[in-house]
Amino acid sequence: MFACVAFGRYAASAMRHTTFRFALDPTSDQAAMLARHAGASRFAYNRSLRLVTDALATAQAGLPVTVPWSGIDLIKAFNAWKISEVPAAFSSSRRMAQPPRR
Repeated sequence: MFACVAFGRYAASAMRHTTFRFALDPTSDQAAMLARHAGASRFAYNRSLRLVTDALATAQAGLPVTVPWSGIDLIKAFNAWKISEVPAAFSSSRRMAQPPRR
């Protein structure tokens, strides 16, 4: 039996989906910022993947370990890695350039 759920006046089978296509035309500064963002995003993905694969390898070796499966666990594991491995590399250059507050 086929059931059709109605949304407002239209049935779900009669809904129209429209696709839009946009083209970016960034300035050179914007292009550099987009490239940095893409690089940082790629780095974070690869590092998080490494955290999970290392935890799985440790678990297969029989040692007790928590594998960061959820998004929240991945964020916590990534932040813990940042603090323990490279604390100065992830600080903002803007904050470092400012004089200390009194």
